[in-house]
Amino acid sequence: MSTKYVCALMKVLPDDTDADLNELTDKISAVLPEGCTLLGKDEEPIAFGLVALKLQISIPHDMEGTDPVEQAIMGVEGVQRVEVEAVSML
Repeated sequence: MSTKYVCALMKVLPDDTDADLNELTDKISAVLPEGCTLLGKDEEPIAFGLVALKLQISIPHDMEGTDPVEQAIMGVEGVQRVEVEAVSML
């Protein structure tokens, strides 16, 4: 039986307006829990030069919510905040 996945759209706010968003994305991708995959990213201007990352991440359906992914992302240097904006079935 194949593993089912959900797709979480997460907004990641860097802690600095000068953050290298490509480098931050690479760091986040490297710490995602086992079975999770970065599917895509967009950038969203917020205010005063701050740009948020909008990440689409596949998460195994049997993982207990998005908390493990959120905690992994919050552990990355340069991340100020993580918000789950939407979760849908893949």
